[in-house]
Parts: sequence; C-alpha cells; structure tokens
Amino acid sequence: MENESDDRTTWNNAWASMPYRRLENLPKIDVAGLIGLHLGELLSATISQDPPQYSDTNCRKLEGCPVCGATTEGTRRLPATLHPMFENNFTCGLGVWVHLSCFESCPDAEEPTPVPW
Repeated sequence: MENESDDRTTWNNAWASMPYRRLENLPKIDVAGLIGLHLGELLSATISQDPPQYSDTNCRKLEGCPVCGATTEGTRRLPATLHPMFENNFTCGLGVWVHLSCFESCPDAEEPTPVPW
C-alpha cells in the first residue's frame, strides 16, 4: 500500500508543479467535439502544461492549438491539458498540443494547477 501512496504523491506533485494559464479567449478548437457531448455554452478555459514524465498518459486527438487554432504539427509545442468551463459548471481535462509561444503568451491562472484523476 505504501508504494501506491508514494506513486500517487509523486503524480500529484508533478502535475501541481506545472505552469497553469488562463486563455484570454475561448479555445480555437472544437471542445464539444472532443468531449462528444453538448454541455451548454462554453464560458472559459484554462490550460496547464503536462509534466514531461507523464505526457504520454493523456490522449491528444487534435493537432490544433487551442490558443490560436493553427496546427502544432512540426512546430515547437507542448503537451498540455485544456480545462474548459461550461455554463453548468462542468469542467474536465482534455489532452491537447499547444504552441510554446501561445502557452507563454497566456496570463497565469493565479490558481493551483489541477491534478487529473
């Protein structure tokens, strides 16, 4: 049991230590399509960089950058998690690619970075 607890602590600390930003505009990708459900109006979104050691744990279905909408394929990009907020207060984490420059241009979210699962 102690090993599982240590693994979870390592996981939580890794995710919580990553940069967490606020998108100034709504994402430029089809968030509803990624989720597969219509959850009402999308109100806002934040984005966090994925820890390098866990970047392969998050499925990324699209190459489009949620900040600018352009493809990230063949560019300097980061594995990240998009956190959309809908009008019914539903939020989740979606694996995305984001241009390094786009991520850096977003203001700090000024909140603790969400830890998935």
